[in-house]
Amino acid sequence: MNDEILDYEISSTFGKGSDSAGHDGISTKLIDSADRTVMHDCLKVLWNKAWCNGCFARDCKMENRIIIPCFFHFSDAFGSVNRTRLLHKIGKDFGITGRLFLHIQSFLSERCARLKINMIFGDWFDSNDGTSAGRKLGPLLFIMYIHDVPKYIAPKFADDLVSVAVENDVESVKEQL
Repeated sequence: MNDEILDYEISSTFGKGSDSAGHDGISTKLIDSADRTVMHDCLKVLWNKAWCNGCFARDCKMENRIIIPCFFHFSDAFGSVNRTRLLHKIGKDFGITGRLFLHIQSFLSERCARLKINMIFGDWFDSNDGTSAGRKLGPLLFIMYIHDVPKYIAPKFADDLVSVAVENDVESVKEQL
């Protein structure tokens, strides 16, 4: 987990991108169409610098939170994660240390967000809780956060939980739930 990013790891990322632009406005399809050798060398330097320093670029920690009207919603599961507790679980329960731990810690720290309603963006604000549902790492971190829920509460998908209890009488079911 502490070694530099290797050539084969960088090469394996080519050709797997989408047309959607990242925070910098550059799509991975655009990167894939660039000179492969030059792009490989640039990505190797950039990614290893970030990996070895254990940090994410500030721009990668900015997210737009889109307001989606819904009829029934208990809470913002991804947004309610206590980051300090999550980092404790990542180290203690999963044994993640070194550069990977520092990278995850950086991903979770100094984040900011803004709300988007229709096509109108609000002001940026500090985001002190949550795992960032809009990034690929967010759902994985959320699953790590809830990995130790009681056995009768089963995750269906990332932030969807279902509580199930089967007993002979209603009082026992109520007690479990």
